[in-house]
Amino acid sequence: MTENIPGEAIREELERILASHEFRTSKRSQDFLRYVVEHALTGHAGDLKERIIGIEVFGRSTDYDPGDDATVRVKAGDIRKRLGLYYAGKGALDHLRIELPAGSYMPEFHLAAAA
Repeated sequence: MTENIPGEAIREELERILASHEFRTSKRSQDFLRYVVEHALTGHAGDLKERIIGIEVFGRSTDYDPGDDATVRVKAGDIRKRLGLYYAGKGALDHLRIELPAGSYMPEFHLAAAA
């Protein structure tokens, strides 16, 4: 579930995540996460389909078939792992969390529970 959180706060959290050790080393992970977050924030969640992400983020041709190329699914799994590592470490005290639920490319934004 995505809570009513200001876009500015989500973008600040995104920048913290992208600057972290977990994401700094992978431009593709940065590009993917930025793409899905920005599309969610601008009301274009309908574009968050595997084929469209493959074309727009990974530069696949317009005849890209996700059934023949698992790049998007594999990278989404990698991003989920990187987010888990970030929130288990440096981001453990962040007040806001960005998640990419399994089986979806639509990010979710949550306020962290108070300690």
